[in-house]
Amino acid sequence: MFDLLVDIHQLTETTVNGEPADVEGATPLHADVPARFLRLSGSERRSDGAAAVGLTHRLAIQVRARVSERSVVRNVRTREGADVPAQPDHYRVKYVSWSRRGHHLELDLEAIL
Repeated sequence: MFDLLVDIHQLTETTVNGEPADVEGATPLHADVPARFLRLSGSERRSDGAAAVGLTHRLAIQVRARVSERSVVRNVRTREGADVPAQPDHYRVKYVSWSRRGHHLELDLEAIL
């Protein structure tokens, strides 16, 4: 089912000049996670829960612990290691849900160019 590999990084909360900021960890939380795009969209769709959040992609990944809305998906590549063309800098995870049968996680993503 999975035809891609991705790296998942965790965002941690910190303060910069007295303002809260999210910082990405230097090492991935999970590397080489099997994945597959379920939806690639040229236009944004709005989620039911938050009208202001644009969801551009849905990604299925093999189940991994601690993947949450505070995660970032980077380095999308084929299982053979080749780069996938026309990818944004990274994807920000907006929602995490189980698949209908509970075999994988589905991530609603926002592409960050």
